[in-house]
Amino acid sequence: MDTVWVRLRSYQDYVAELVRDSFFSASGPVNSTFRHDLPPDYVTWSARSEGDQYRSLWEPLRAFFQKEGFTLWEHDKAPGSSTLYISTLPSPNGYAFRSLTWPSSLPRYTFEHVNGRQSALRGSNNQDYVVSVLSIAGSGNRVIRILRRLSSEIPDILLSNNHILPLVKEIVLEDIVFGLFPMLSRNLQVAIEMPSPSTSLEDLLYLVMQVLEAIVYIHSKNIAHRDVFFENFLIEWIPSSLKKLSCTRPRVYLIDFESAVEFSEDTAPDTRLCNDLPFPDDMYNRPRAPELTEVSLSYCPFRLDVWQLGHSLTDTLAITGIPEVDAMWGPMMKTNPEERPTAQEVLESLVQFMRKTPPKDLHLQHPDSDVWL
Repeated sequence: MDTVWVRLRSYQDYVAELVRDSFFSASGPVNSTFRHDLPPDYVTWSARSEGDQYRSLWEPLRAFFQKEGFTLWEHDKAPGSSTLYISTLPSPNGYAFRSLTWPSSLPRYTFEHVNGRQSALRGSNNQDYVVSVLSIAGSGNRVIRILRRLSSEIPDILLSNNHILPLVKEIVLEDIVFGLFPMLSRNLQVAIEMPSPSTSLEDLLYLVMQVLEAIVYIHSKNIAHRDVFFENFLIEWIPSSLKKLSCTRPRVYLIDFESAVEFSEDTAPDTRLCNDLPFPDDMYNRPRAPELTEVSLSYCPFRLDVWQLGHSLTDTLAITGIPEVDAMWGPMMKTNPEERPTAQEVLESLVQFMRKTPPKDLHLQHPDSDVWL
């Protein structure tokens, strides 16, 4: 027993050393002659998301990233395009895989950025990364703190129920902090909202279980996401078990902690409340839970996460043809937050259902499946 414990501690120390020395390597700060040409804040940077405005943000940074060992992908020159591309495939990164049924389904040649703060990089190791502006002039330090915590704590980063897409590197340019993340193949929103005819209901429910597991995990760390919609989850590939048997399942990763909040362990649970919207009112285009429409805001962000996920689920999996499944999502959107189940309770209900249901009963198409693939 003593030998096993020593080995375990040695391994933990080894991983901790990797985290300190390389996993969170941060460059800079670097002084530049072009910083004054870059946006002064999040909002301005995010808004410049198309065409020449986007290119004028990132092209001046090409030489800067080159010195750091990374090459920016090229920009599609089409008017209004948000597409980046690269002409060669990368080396494996352990996060994105080709599907057995769709060998060409790994979209490694193009990347669609969702706002002006995102771009794509090819590293000197021939692996691809998404680069995102995490902080400008100190605004965003909360995001960095949460990402560091979820990406580096030992042994949590080694746990299978931690679905964080890790922050693998920080690069500092004066008052700007860029974060690098592994590039994945697909967005969960595509897999669930536009299910392929070869994706079974069982495939989709296993994805949902991982989504719930991801939320349960961050809640156990006293962190609430406040933007739990399907587009903030990535998957390694789109499962297609109706077309070809696969012994593996794609892993789901949670991203985008821009609106996340955290509470200290010594804070009383009934005082873990928020009094602001997840995003500024004039920028907040998400569906709003009832508590976000109150004149005086004071709400539980953990219950908000449940409502947001419930909204995504009722939009996409409300009618599966299986009454027990269809009945799970409605309670997540109850008007009174206190009447909503916790993410843990929903996960337990879904796990119990999956355990008792023969796989053949779920080996069928979702009613809304399409022939988009």
